[in-house]
Amino acid sequence: MAAFTPEEFTRLRIDCWALVYGGVVTVEETNRDACIGWLQRHGYRMETMDLGVGFDAVAAEVGRRFDWVGNFGYAYEEGRRGLDALSDGFHFDVPDEGGVVLELLRPEDLFRDQPKWLLGLLGVASRHSAYHMAHGRRFFALLVLPDLPCGEAERSPLLGQVLARQEVGFPQRRAWPD
Repeated sequence: MAAFTPEEFTRLRIDCWALVYGGVVTVEETNRDACIGWLQRHGYRMETMDLGVGFDAVAAEVGRRFDWVGNFGYAYEEGRRGLDALSDGFHFDVPDEGGVVLELLRPEDLFRDQPKWLLGLLGVASRHSAYHMAHGRRFFALLVLPDLPCGEAERSPLLGQVLARQEVGFPQRRAWPD
């Protein structure tokens, strides 16, 4: 099943933009309410995380949201907050109709304190988006940024960041059905 109809795709909607270009998109605070309203009218369920509350609180939220203790038997806490663990536990049930948006508020605050972890989170979200898009479902992350001034020198430090490197993998042996 296609993730978008040809009509939807040619209109350059925010969901198309997000999914086709890596599963992560930004919106300025001024446009947030209108964007969220549009997404909800088009069947998207919003999952919001405030990243401006400090890394310990964000990690605790990750643990609760993904039922870390229930799934892994330990808390997502100091010493156990690696990106591999995050990748293993990151999961959203995405319906066949509509979709899910992970809205990330105040990402620049967390980026100042934990840039590697935040970029890792966005990389995990990007891969999760690709996985669901391959199944005809829609998931993406929406970063809400402060209103950006016109000058390049004053833009958000998140803009232009590289989320993940893509490498040529090892040859696959028998990775196709008979």
